[in-house]
Amino acid sequence: MASSEVRSLPVEFLYKARIRGLAEVYRMPGGPKGDRLLVPAISGDFEGPHLSGLFLPGLCADFATQSGDTYIPDVRLAMQTHDGTIIVATQTGRLSPFYTNGRWPGTWRVCLTFECGPGPYARLNEILAVGIGNWVTRDEIEYDVFVLL
Repeated sequence: MASSEVRSLPVEFLYKARIRGLAEVYRMPGGPKGDRLLVPAISGDFEGPHLSGLFLPGLCADFATQSGDTYIPDVRLAMQTHDGTIIVATQTGRLSPFYTNGRWPGTWRVCLTFECGPGPYARLNEILAVGIGNWVTRDEIEYDVFVLL
């Protein structure tokens, strides 16, 4: 099938993420890449059919302001699975009016890549995933992550 014939992207659900403790925001105005928001997180967890565990403490997201109400997240998350494996997830995407004005099911979109050592989760090193997220409360977010097949 030629790429011009693709009308939708096949995906597989990977996990639902919940991150809490986002109330504090540090602002850095006027940087070389624009204004930035630094958002530390206190705790979180993720759960899916083959992948579940906790986000390790010290999570932090960095949001650059592209223009007006558009933000570009730059996020590194340390994940620890239920069996003790450490995985690093890197995310970037868009929080923008395009996704917040009446669109379901979330307020932003991210793409994710993963890094981990050999073992049962090594296939994560080979995939690209997408996440669809929304605010649950002022200091809690959740998003669903899907592997692009």
